[in-house]
Amino acid sequence: MRILLINASDTKGGAAQVGWNLMEGLRERGHEVEMWAGKKSSDSPWVKQLPMGLPISKRSIKSRVLHRLGVTLDLQSNVPRQLDESALRRFDLMHLHDLPSWNWSHFSWLMARVPIVWTIHSMAPFTGNCLYSFGCDRFQHACGRCPQHGQWPLLWNHRDGSRLNLILKRILIGRLPLRLIGVSDWISEQCRRSSLFRKVPVVTIRNAVNPKRFYPVGRKVARDRLGIPQNAKAVLLSVSGNPLDLRKGLDVAIGALEHLADFPLFLMPLGISGELPALKESFQRFPGLAPRHVADDSTLRDYYAAADVVWHPSRADTSSMVSLEAFACGTPVIAAAVGGVPEVVGETRGILIPPESPVALADATRQFFGPDNNTERLRHQAQRHSAAEGFDRMLDEHESLYQKVSRHCTAPFTGSQT
Repeated sequence: MRILLINASDTKGGAAQVGWNLMEGLRERGHEVEMWAGKKSSDSPWVKQLPMGLPISKRSIKSRVLHRLGVTLDLQSNVPRQLDESALRRFDLMHLHDLPSWNWSHFSWLMARVPIVWTIHSMAPFTGNCLYSFGCDRFQHACGRCPQHGQWPLLWNHRDGSRLNLILKRILIGRLPLRLIGVSDWISEQCRRSSLFRKVPVVTIRNAVNPKRFYPVGRKVARDRLGIPQNAKAVLLSVSGNPLDLRKGLDVAIGALEHLADFPLFLMPLGISGELPALKESFQRFPGLAPRHVADDSTLRDYYAAADVVWHPSRADTSSMVSLEAFACGTPVIAAAVGGVPEVVGETRGILIPPESPVALADATRQFFGPDNNTERLRHQAQRHSAAEGFDRMLDEHESLYQKVSRHCTAPFTGSQT
């Protein structure tokens, strides 16, 4: 098949990694796959940079008014309608992931030209504004009075436009024959509860990593390459590129480190924008490597292999790519039991803790490194994880769905629901 993947980024972020793994796996199976990304960081010939929206200073008066109203649907963007229509028709199917600068009013135009499936990586597609509702149930009805308005990342909205955005989403795509993929049972269930996607069929296809990219390597060699002491209690954690963004639990991790002042750890922080001075300042009082973004797989494998354990104290997550990558490299995880994370981590390959609890993270870390040999037991369980089996399963399920959509692109979706 000829498949076009659309993503906000080709390499940075969980959704980007899912799309990248899917592109590589499907190409290995003989499919013609391209990715068009809002931001291209790789040198892959199969990735094309999408045009970006105009800067705010150059937008029309209409666009400025929409911005003042809190409308966040890029209604002044000319993407995707400006895309080459003949190029679109080359593909049997378009697979959306995280949307780049994307005009929601163009969905009906696009679906008249190419069948579409859409993987839901966060709650953003069916809420009025937020990436995750954090317990708010207004997305199930009409949004409005958004409790996150004025907080990161909704800090820059002039007005709470959540109710208006959700109304516009219903008008623009509410009756389109969408086919949705949830990356966990949890996010699939949130889709079904939402007022926007309540009647839209959704299948669950769990994330997986390419075993050719992530696999165990020698810990001693990895630590030598990274300059980590061989006897260190090394903890890898993934952090947001902006200290204002607390979704990944940066403050929880810092709080746990303060509770572990008598229990020295060696930190290995990774992030999308690890070079930011504010991020470095957050970790400067703790021993370890400086925060950084790692783009190449070889170095990332060394990070996972060199770590004794990975911290994932996220406040919200649909899945956990960092956990899947850690398991593929034979490294266990301590993770907050939020969203779809328990579906990934379980009770055998890591330790699940309550969310937003620095004390629980500190206690679990002491338990992990304690005298009961949890370190080696959990590492052994992580190494039993078959990344190859999970990757093949993910590709099989996507191929099956693609074939159904391609055959019945004008008929109601009849795929099995999970």
